[in-house]
Amino acid sequence: MGMMGLFKNKIIVRSFSSLVQYILPQHFLSRLLGAIMQIKTPWLKNALIRWFIKKYDIQTQDAISDKLEDYQHFNAFFTRALKPDLRHMSTASLISPVDGTIAQSGSIESGTNAKGCMIQAAPLLGLRKAHLSQATLEHVNIYLSPRDYHRFHMPIDGTITAMRYIPGRLFSVNQKTSAEIPNLFSRNERVVLTIQSGDKTLYMVMVGALLVASIYLHFHGLVRPKNINQAHSWHFPEGLDYKKGEDLGYFQFGSTVILVCDEKDFTLLPQQENTSITLGTALSKK
Repeated sequence: MGMMGLFKNKIIVRSFSSLVQYILPQHFLSRLLGAIMQIKTPWLKNALIRWFIKKYDIQTQDAISDKLEDYQHFNAFFTRALKPDLRHMSTASLISPVDGTIAQSGSIESGTNAKGCMIQAAPLLGLRKAHLSQATLEHVNIYLSPRDYHRFHMPIDGTITAMRYIPGRLFSVNQKTSAEIPNLFSRNERVVLTIQSGDKTLYMVMVGALLVASIYLHFHGLVRPKNINQAHSWHFPEGLDYKKGEDLGYFQFGSTVILVCDEKDFTLLPQQENTSITLGTALSKK
């Protein structure tokens, strides 16, 4: 096969693009972008915001303000809140916590989805298998592109009882990369919330990614331990009570939210991969 044939081979080209991510200083680049996103110089931050709006066709009319001067820096715009009541909250017990695209759903221990992306519950959640239910675990994986609304909300009426920071890499979580890098979601840096709703348990995983400068939770602040190579856990004995749809926090660039639950607790609705979903959309039958 000649050189031209090699470049026409999509598998080789895609593998090369993923290989580059192994080499990149992922955390350094992500923190550098985070610093740039915090620059308050009016002409520069306004230029960045205008470029971003044009490139990703951002619907600024949905934002709580469409005036650039109301945002101190690019990050304030990127993590902007929506106008009140813009999203309809379903009466279902479990709703989508974000705007995004369904990347994967179904039994989490089944190995791979149609595109070869592997997800296994215990490594993803940073727990031992013995600590998980022996019943079938279900999941919904929602990808947030740069153009999406980047706040995440409470998916059920419930109580946050614990939070875990799990160190890891910062591979891109787009469809192409997640299909090529084995166990990507269990390898990336992530924050896991344990949520109790009566006798039901739900895990909400916020997955970091390349150029995601941080994960911010309103009740905690920026989740960035001094030692990012070590796992950290926080427990809330009295619990943090939230209503379904309440604003929990935000990503500072595109990423992924994964919900994991026991099939006996929630009857999840079938989800079609690569379809858009909005905050408040029903994920369970009741």
